[in-house]
Amino acid sequence: MAMTKEGLVLENNNGNLKIKVDRNSACGSCAASASCVERKTTIIEVFSADNINKGDKVILESDADEISRISALVYIIPAILVMLGAILPSMLLKNTGYDTNLISLGSVILMLALSILYIKRLDKGSKKEKFIKVRKVY
Repeated sequence: MAMTKEGLVLENNNGNLKIKVDRNSACGSCAASASCVERKTTIIEVFSADNINKGDKVILESDADEISRISALVYIIPAILVMLGAILPSMLLKNTGYDTNLISLGSVILMLALSILYIKRLDKGSKKEKFIKVRKVY
């Protein structure tokens, strides 16, 4: 199943597009819509080799299953690493006389930092054009 959004090209830097995408239409029917603090637009950066210029209207298409898989990784990896960071020091250093609470805190912070670095590396290494396809609206 494909997810589609319409957007406006703000910038084209050798195929690296910055596209402004409006908030979901479902937000309009939300009771908190008027007082919502979320931005009404989002800027998405994606690559396209097509002839797309600043000011062009485009359609962004992505596979919903792929987006769900990536989203799950982004949330699950840090959660698992943080739990391991909290549990492992307590188990391994149980009767050693060390302050396991302090070591667990340090371990949790370290694991969270490692998970963030890992996700950033995945993001930089991924080819965004394979996740999001851009088509010009004529």
